[in-house]
Amino acid sequence: MKYKMKVLIGLVLIVFIVLIVLFYKPKKTFSFKSEGLEKIILINENSEKELSNDDFETFLNELNNQKYKSKSTNVKTKGSFFIELRYENEIIRIGRYTTEYESGSKPTLFNKSFDEFVEKWFKM
Repeated sequence: MKYKMKVLIGLVLIVFIVLIVLFYKPKKTFSFKSEGLEKIILINENSEKELSNDDFETFLNELNNQKYKSKSTNVKTKGSFFIELRYENEIIRIGRYTTEYESGSKPTLFNKSFDEFVEKWFKM
């Protein structure tokens, strides 16, 4: 009886560990660089703001520290705020729910700190 109980507990632990490995997705960060970056434009529903070249490094460092999950949602909007990075040969649009590249898009599910981050830079 004790042997069966130990085997059962062992199997439950193995199943639990396998589920964690399969479904746990750590939060990711971007690694955008300022080389070749021509413009950074912050956009909300009503207006746009272009950042000066002096702010590029600081802004990108803060943006690269924003954590997101690569999780698809049924949300069909970028969110209240989004960022447009214009490089020499590519435009990247980053929103709270998705990031669009010239070659396609990928899900980027940020929490509300993304909107707070963009709003802070909007007010500067």
